[in-house]
Amino acid sequence: MRSLVRRFQEADASLTRVILFGSLARDELEGADWSVPYAGQPYFVSEFGGIKWNPASADSLESWGYGDSPNTLDEFYDRFERLCAALLGNPGMFGYCYTQLTDVFQEQNGIYNFDRSEKFDTNRIRAAQGKKAAIEE
Repeated sequence: MRSLVRRFQEADASLTRVILFGSLARDELEGADWSVPYAGQPYFVSEFGGIKWNPASADSLESWGYGDSPNTLDEFYDRFERLCAALLGNPGMFGYCYTQLTDVFQEQNGIYNFDRSEKFDTNRIRAAQGKKAAIEE
């Protein structure tokens, strides 16, 4: 688990908290009581990403994403690709869920805009996620 957190931090140094397993944050993992002790079984990352990208909106407290907002679209793609690679390259990880599919009122970190229109090059988003996962090897 700690190696996954470290890989996320390396992929995106601006993240101050990496959300894993729903509401558990990195700084809450230390000494946590688990109902089933971890013994190397594969795991699912239920939330990752959340990169704010909406150049049309001004930075505000009403809208946010995890980490610093990228300055360019290429910076977004680079961060997205590195985060996906950190997960796909981990042999213990069997699945993940990107946060989030669409922008919502308080978050501008979706893959699609609030109105469900395309925000990014979906082929590039798909390519970053379509690489063979380490657990498949």
